[in-house]
Amino acid sequence: MQEYLASQLGYFLYLTSLDGYPPNAFLIATVANPTNPQELRSSSVEVIYRCLKCDLLALDPPWANKYDAESFAELLSEHDPYEDNPKKYDSTCWQGPLLCATKKTESLLTKYRINDSKNTTFSLFIKEILDIFNKQGLPWGKVFYPISNAAH
Repeated sequence: MQEYLASQLGYFLYLTSLDGYPPNAFLIATVANPTNPQELRSSSVEVIYRCLKCDLLALDPPWANKYDAESFAELLSEHDPYEDNPKKYDSTCWQGPLLCATKKTESLLTKYRINDSKNTTFSLFIKEILDIFNKQGLPWGKVFYPISNAAH
């Protein structure tokens, strides 16, 4: 996992422990210098999928009642968050639901005392997050949800 992405993931997991954030909040955080919007969107979908699947993030109701990690990641991958008319193309999945930290995430944040960007245990925190991904069969770098380029 790129260092920039790792630091942003840690920061956003911390923020989601304070309040819920929509998936589009993750668009500005996953790549330092994206070469195109699709790269940014792809890494965002992959981060969100892994965090949902590994119980690091949870969707708020009613989204959680309708979608699991797989179906939500598929929905995100099929809809463009940059559409001018999100309701027409059903890209509200990027703005509507809130992602919130789970008890598991809060426990890790406490364990590593992640509450600011100057924390010296941050690399250990990210290593544990990557270990969680790997134990679930979700190694970073493998693409599970390719981005659809077609507008819906």
